[in-house]
Amino acid sequence: MASFGFAGLILFNSRFWIQWWHAEQTQTSTLGRSFWWISLAGALCSIAYFARIQDPVNLIGPVIGMIPYVRNLMLLHKSKSPETAANNP
Repeated sequence: MASFGFAGLILFNSRFWIQWWHAEQTQTSTLGRSFWWISLAGALCSIAYFARIQDPVNLIGPVIGMIPYVRNLMLLHKSKSPETAANNP
């Protein structure tokens, strides 16, 4: 039954990987900064909780999900930097 739960988490979290792929192709994040900060904060809380109760199935989702969250925040930061604005009038 754990493998079924694991597969479900992978499918559920794959939407962020698809969004990340799109963001990398366009070098822009289409979702707002607050969305990614809330996602990151929620993932960190979930990681702490699932690590505490030693639940590896539910732990893997937020751990893997943090990659696109952080990358999208990096893209948003890059798009607001003065250097980027000077190069793209």
